[in-house]
Amino acid sequence: MSVTSPEADTLMAIRRAAVRLFYEHGYNATTLRQIAADAGLKVGSLYYHIASKESLLLDIMCGVLDDLHRDVLETIAAHVGEVDRLMAAVESHIRFHAERGPEVFVGNTELRALSNAGRRVVVAKREGYEQFMLGLVEAVVAAVEADSIDPRVHLYSLFAHAAHVAGWFRGEGRIGVADLGRAYAELALRGLGITKH
Repeated sequence: MSVTSPEADTLMAIRRAAVRLFYEHGYNATTLRQIAADAGLKVGSLYYHIASKESLLLDIMCGVLDDLHRDVLETIAAHVGEVDRLMAAVESHIRFHAERGPEVFVGNTELRALSNAGRRVVVAKREGYEQFMLGLVEAVVAAVEADSIDPRVHLYSLFAHAAHVAGWFRGEGRIGVADLGRAYAELALRGLGITKH
């Protein structure tokens, strides 16, 4: 069992409140007073934990990208072979979007709310993850001479599917998150002309 400090617990409560409110109302329509109330704090005490509302948004957006990249890296580490690694990456990518939909939604929609400096940080992280995932697609195309119109277009299609999953998946229907990830991985392979695996 992991042990956390009161400071870490408070920061997590603030972050959860901000994600929920940014997701439901948007960044610009959410006030620090609302975030404080949702986290069970007085608004003045927020500043002991965060520098500003924008810094909180930046922390959420960077955190979700870092967690996504780490989860996919850890997942594919157990796999050998280009096709297996791509399948594992897609399953992990979709699973992450299904399980952390509100955070992903905030990360995808609130870039415009950041300052230029903040946007540069987030865009650099996005580009790093994109290049990593593109490398997995290109490795499959090269290894099995897959039928790819364009690896980057294929990747963007995958990202669009995942963003859509973050919007609709609630875990209450007939398909679970693991099966969902597997289904999208199979779709990704079929998009490359790989029908059996």
